[in-house]
Amino acid sequence: MRTFYKTIFAFFLIFMLACEDSLLDQGPVTSSSQNSMFKIEISAQTDVTTLTGTIPFEVTVTRLQDFMIRHDSRIIGSWQLQSMTLDGVNVNISQFPTFYDFYDDFSFTKTVTNTITYIDDFEGGTWLLNDDNILTILQQGAEENISVSFDSEGIIVSMDGYMVWNYTLEGQSIVEVYQKLDQVDESQFDEGPSYMTVMCSGNGTIDGYTELSNEDMVIILPYESESYYTFSALFTPGLELDSDIISASLDSDEYGRLVASMPIKVRLD
Repeated sequence: MRTFYKTIFAFFLIFMLACEDSLLDQGPVTSSSQNSMFKIEISAQTDVTTLTGTIPFEVTVTRLQDFMIRHDSRIIGSWQLQSMTLDGVNVNISQFPTFYDFYDDFSFTKTVTNTITYIDDFEGGTWLLNDDNILTILQQGAEENISVSFDSEGIIVSMDGYMVWNYTLEGQSIVEVYQKLDQVDESQFDEGPSYMTVMCSGNGTIDGYTELSNEDMVIILPYESESYYTFSALFTPGLELDSDIISASLDSDEYGRLVASMPIKVRLD
């Protein structure tokens, strides 16, 4: 009878040791979060360690779709009317210099100066430029559609560059040529940076391999989808805690905040 119980007890010990080993040798684990533009993922070979062990892990930020620079960026800035034709006939515009300021929030102001009275006439409204370069001007309930062309194929039109308007008003064909008055900062149309922080909630430590700091890391990815950045690090548990949590956050003014968390079990034996 004693032999029987000894056998059962031996099998029980083997079973328990096998369970503990399986906890340490389990397959890869991941935790992720995503929004319309980015996915942040924590990945490790295991989420179980001992007080004297460590867990190597990675945090990967992946772009989910292409970032497209706004197609209407060339019109933004200040412009002055340089010439105007009405049914092919030149119009004298010298008495009434005309200026447009197009802003990135789709508002605009128009200023017309009377060079005799030196009185400025101010107007304003909203604008929209579609993919076919049709400019829609909305002003006091009236809508005007204008075909627009630029002398530049770049993101912006440089100072002294030109924009040409073609439209029909009351049956008359009108062509207006505007010259750029300012140099717009091209970088304002770039995607803003994101900031990644990787930390643990307990008294464990995280040592990064790829960055000097694991807080407020600047993340700037190429604009093509599937581009990514990977942060590699090592988690070391603190003393006398049987659990911890590795968390990774990604903060962006344009897309908000993403947080992924991976709970860690620490064996105290």
